[in-house]
Amino acid sequence: MALRVAARQGETRLSAGLTERLNFANQLRGIAALLVAVSHLIGVFWAMRSFVALATFSPVQPGPLPAAYWLISYRWFEFGPFGVALFFLISGLVVPFSLQHHTRWTFLLARLLRIYPTFILATLLEMLLLYGASCYWRIPFTYDARSIIAECLLISNLTGYPVIGFVSWTLAIEVKFYILIMLARPAIQQGRLSVLFAIAIAITILNFIISRFAGHGGGAPALLLNSFGMESPSILFMLIGVLFHFYHARLCGWRAFGASVIAMTILFVICWRLGPLKDEYPVVVANYLYAIFLFGALYATRRYIPDNRLIGFMASISFPFYLIHAVFGFTIMKFLMLSAGFGYYSALSCAVLIIFAVSLLLHKTIEQRSIELGRRLAGQGPD
Repeated sequence: MALRVAARQGETRLSAGLTERLNFANQLRGIAALLVAVSHLIGVFWAMRSFVALATFSPVQPGPLPAAYWLISYRWFEFGPFGVALFFLISGLVVPFSLQHHTRWTFLLARLLRIYPTFILATLLEMLLLYGASCYWRIPFTYDARSIIAECLLISNLTGYPVIGFVSWTLAIEVKFYILIMLARPAIQQGRLSVLFAIAIAITILNFIISRFAGHGGGAPALLLNSFGMESPSILFMLIGVLFHFYHARLCGWRAFGASVIAMTILFVICWRLGPLKDEYPVVVANYLYAIFLFGALYATRRYIPDNRLIGFMASISFPFYLIHAVFGFTIMKFLMLSAGFGYYSALSCAVLIIFAVSLLLHKTIEQRSIELGRRLAGQGPD
């Protein structure tokens, strides 16, 4: 018994030592959230005016494109996909550390607690804001209780209801990644590259097969298959982050790590190119590849990256900020510009300040508590 306790304490100290060196990944969360926000609040707001109007129950935004739009509109670099790709790599690197502090089921429960309480509250706040916008602009509110429940459970794509949030699709992918990690727990803990690649190859083959039948049939099976086809490249991309975890946790050498990252990246590109998302190839895929290069460079120089209090603060509220920035930003900017006569940059500044305030409130009131509850399930293991 004493030996088991000592071994457990040794594993905890090792894990703490390893994760302390990954502060760059925590800071990168904040930067990734800002990149996605720039994509939405500058790019999407102007480039997809009709879509934004429909999604926020407001009139179409008139006016010329601001100078800021042209600064971020380079076709081969898109802030949104780049930021999302960084989030996926961070999850792949960090999430497996929690396995050694949990059983399969407490691991999954702790990860779900990390997402759902904050996401559900943020979604309900967004619904209140959108309902207020629909009343103000006298545009019918089209979301019923079933569609809102499906959104809160992250199953809209499985049920045929519209995906309400601009970023909730990434959370649906995260949940499926957690389930995969839970099921493959022994292989992940042992750093078994053969199992990881068997999973990746199976995903690629299934994605190719599914893409051949896209658009055929109907009902729940068709929705499930289409969901898998759309989400599987991103899940495979997250396995690249798991490879970084293997190397960092000393489960494989640098030669095997380097070769595995290249091979997994090739499988990811093939999966995307042959699957239902092939229309987004190669531009979106290029941004995912940029993310791998940046992530690798930051990982290699992680010991030389200092803490930054401002970036650290952004990282601490990055999850609620990521959740609400689009709906809150679009809705507030529309009101200020169309009703209050604000210019774009003034409206954007006000919207960002409000988003930061609401994000901090969500972080303090619900996110921190749900994280703490997840830690208690593991006996104070890391998040």
